Amino acid sequence: MSDETPGSNNPFDYLLNDLMRTLASNNVKASDFIAQFSLLPVSEPQYESNVDPLQRVKYEQLFEVAKLHLVNTDLLASTSVSSLKLELVNPRGLVDVLMKQWNTYISILAETLGMSSSPMPMPQNLGIESPIAMVVGQLGNAMSPMISGAQIGSVLGHYCKDAMRALELSIPMNSTDKTILVPYSVSKFAKEWNLDLDQVMLWTLVQEMTTALVLGIKEFRDHFDVQIRLHLADMRADVNAMMDKLREINPTDPEALQAIFADPTELVGSEMTEAQRINYANIEVTLVVIETTLNIVSRRIATALFGEFYLIEEASRRRRIDGSQPELLLGRMFGIDISSRVIELASEFANYISERECQEDLAKALLQPEYLPTPEELEDFELWRIRVEA
Repeated sequence: MSDETPGSNNPFDYLLNDLMRTLASNNVKASDFIAQFSLLPVSEPQYESNVDPLQRVKYEQLFEVAKLHLVNTDLLASTSVSSLKLELVNPRGLVDVLMKQWNTYISILAETLGMSSSPMPMPQNLGIESPIAMVVGQLGNAMSPMISGAQIGSVLGHYCKDAMRALELSIPMNSTDKTILVPYSVSKFAKEWNLDLDQVMLWTLVQEMTTALVLGIKEFRDHFDVQIRLHLADMRADVNAMMDKLREINPTDPEALQAIFADPTELVGSEMTEAQRINYANIEVTLVVIETTLNIVSRRIATALFGEFYLIEEASRRRRIDGSQPELLLGRMFGIDISSRVIELASEFANYISERECQEDLAKALLQPEYLPTPEELEDFELWRIRVEA
């Protein structure tokens, strides 16, 4: 269809052509829509307020305490502990942090989803030769980056409303020396579970610092990075289902379009592909090892500093098992599912390592990924220990 239709008296011919050219232009990128839609859920005042200065001082004091204890752990390099830097942000700030730190993964995800959409079917009442039908079909394909970007951004924004720390999903960041916490969400969690705030602050600091140190080990990080990239490369989007919903919305309802874009079920699909299922078995091993390390280090430091830690550990465990929909969906996009199975296996693995006093075997696996447990060895830790110590 030409840019203009000679002799046409229908203004929609021009409108559809202009809209299609705009959406199909190189200036329209999924990353732009991700950035815009990620900020919508955290635009309310409580998500944008500055960190209280007195609370900031408290966090900095506890951060130094945690560093002193992490230096003495035999699982992580003490030289890496000293390089950690504390950064406190509000939920709005966490969006900016993750957009920057996950930039590579987000770009791969947006590109994969934008390229994988199938052509939009023509409406029943339009003939296949109809010029408008041709424009509508092209319009659906051109809107793919916008739809994918809007959904990714919306899920990310809603996730940041409740996340207490940047590495909660254990997705590697570009920077490996950051300890990023969200005091607003930490205080909210402590209040909801009636826990001592100082203890929750310290517990969360140790969890974030330990995750950063584990992901800062180059060999382990590279191993995990390959697994995530394999998952992202095989993502598929069902944009056709989204376009069907777009046809049904009331154009006079300003919230209708946002509600459509906020529903990511078509984006992530109902099931993993066969390739993703195979890869996820390996991702699950990686997640179990990270969670196991968190358990061992957190329990040791909590015992030394405030003795009883059961209430905090149980509350944290329940929070993760009962994860919010945005957390579950965001994790699913990146192949990360910190499920009840992962959490229970990690707890059992941590108990096993502590009872057998084989922390050096876990440290060896962190440095040399070939010694990580296999999916089968997660069912029998003794097989893993025998192989590592052989």
